[in-house]
Amino acid sequence: MSQAYIVLIVMAVMIVAMVSDKFDFGFAPVAACTILVLTGTATVQQAYGGFINNNTILTAGYVIISSLFARTTAIHKLQAFLLKVQKGKSGLTLFAVLLIFTVILMTVMEPGPATLLICLVLSTLPAGGGIPSGQMLLPLASMVDIGARKVPMGMTMVYILALNNFITNAGFSHTVSMGTWIIAGAVPLLIAFVYSLVCYRVLPKKDLKIDAGEDKNDKQEEQTEKLKPWQENLIYISFIVTTIAMFFTSQLGNIVYVIPLVGIGLMYFCKIISFKEIREGMSSPIIYLLGGMFGLADIMAAKGVTKMIGSGLQAFLGHGSSIWVITFVFAFAATIMANLTGSNMGTTMILTPIAVAVAVASGLDPRAAGLATVIASNAAIIMPMDTAIGIAVAQGHYKIGRTFVYTIPLTIIYITAVVVMCCLLF
Repeated sequence: MSQAYIVLIVMAVMIVAMVSDKFDFGFAPVAACTILVLTGTATVQQAYGGFINNNTILTAGYVIISSLFARTTAIHKLQAFLLKVQKGKSGLTLFAVLLIFTVILMTVMEPGPATLLICLVLSTLPAGGGIPSGQMLLPLASMVDIGARKVPMGMTMVYILALNNFITNAGFSHTVSMGTWIIAGAVPLLIAFVYSLVCYRVLPKKDLKIDAGEDKNDKQEEQTEKLKPWQENLIYISFIVTTIAMFFTSQLGNIVYVIPLVGIGLMYFCKIISFKEIREGMSSPIIYLLGGMFGLADIMAAKGVTKMIGSGLQAFLGHGSSIWVITFVFAFAATIMANLTGSNMGTTMILTPIAVAVAVASGLDPRAAGLATVIASNAAIIMPMDTAIGIAVAQGHYKIGRTFVYTIPLTIIYITAVVVMCCLLF
């Protein structure tokens, strides 16, 4: 049996284990990585490399800083402000505002940091006021992925340039313009927005609590000790600098991922946080989830699993299908692959040129299939392989199987809208 098939089998077992909710959160991905090492399919470095992934390091630091920020007086003031905003209005109004805020946020931030920031905002909402924060978290995290790559800025430009490069290399003279890119994503985004406002009710009613890995007894002791003004100011500075730095990831490079750790180090020397709190925050369940998932994504790419899926699709479609069929198949294949691998860029780079090549070979305009594939590659909202959904599931303590009733219909509706828009535009 080839190593690619072994990886697929282990992935399938892992998904079943996660959906069953029989194991502690984060166990299944790490167990899958371990099995792949035992079978000789992956090296130790490949399997556990996800724990030193940039996003894992950033998440660990940001979760700890967020938990400290949640102990400051600013949180109480924010709670009072949100109560004032919500007073006399339905919880739906606040939810709509948060959805709009998320879409705007995604024009300048990457999914992981944006989701962590949203978790912090939701944690300030008082219990019993309108829509429970736990009912809003997953829809907002889904909107993080769906709202990403809609405006031609930052990393989005990389996707646009890659798409147009695939199209021209296939021998087609016309490319996808910036305006067309925006229009193709705007209508599906609006549909997802409306869906979120209507269907959040299917999720369990519960209030969100930021999980930084502390014991309850530790939290109680910490809450009895009020922070001094200078200590709060240092927490504010660390939080603000960390958050602002996330807006300039492309300019600052690798420094962005360790800025939270620098802030934590300063607060440790100033006796604001203990090493025990740091250690427990670094071993939070979300870190095990992300570390395992990122490792699995790298293994799938290294063992040719994603290429095998792409080749299978090309053989299945042949060269005589209509543009609607080609676009539909590749769009849904892209979102499935992105959900299983957690790699938006990898899915784009593998499936998009195949989608374009199949369309050109059939004598069709390849822009619809190519554009839909790229957009769908960034809609991985079903499985926690994706950073945003992984963070939401971990922080919201959702049962994976329980989230499907919301995410699967949204995926079907959203991808169908993407296919229709792309085919109509071209």
